[in-house]
Amino acid sequence: MNSRPHATDHPIQTTGLWLFGGLSFILVLGKLIGLWGGSWWRMALPIWVLVAFKGFYIGMGFLYLTLQPVRERAEEEERALLSGYRDGFSYGSGFVFVVGLVMNLISRLEGAEAVDGWWLFSGRVAVMVVFGVFSAISLWLYWSGIGHVLRPEEDEDNLC
Repeated sequence: MNSRPHATDHPIQTTGLWLFGGLSFILVLGKLIGLWGGSWWRMALPIWVLVAFKGFYIGMGFLYLTLQPVRERAEEEERALLSGYRDGFSYGSGFVFVVGLVMNLISRLEGAEAVDGWWLFSGRVAVMVVFGVFSAISLWLYWSGIGHVLRPEEDEDNLC
């Protein structure tokens, strides 16, 4: 018998918070003891990425479920339907686009302090808009995949 609880036993997952918070702590500590330079905005980059990604993720989830309602089911039934669903590409690409958005936003906020040339278009508004739109599209595709799995009989009714 395994005494370790399953990941689904805890409704709130804090792994990302610990990971990104720990990385931010290491960056801040390195700046304080003089290991590297850079602005304080860059030292908090992992936390900003986590907050922005979770904001996009939740926002797109609410938007999708508002526009495409899914029938309410028992939790066990939903778990059974979603047990085989894996869409790492849409979720991962949404995360990558949010990282690009936050890095460009920080470059924009730093102004004259910005690190020269990490990217040619660093901090430009048009680039931030593109990253924001692509992250929203990626996360919409992620949520629509979940919605498609949770509405199988409704989709069959629409085909007839």
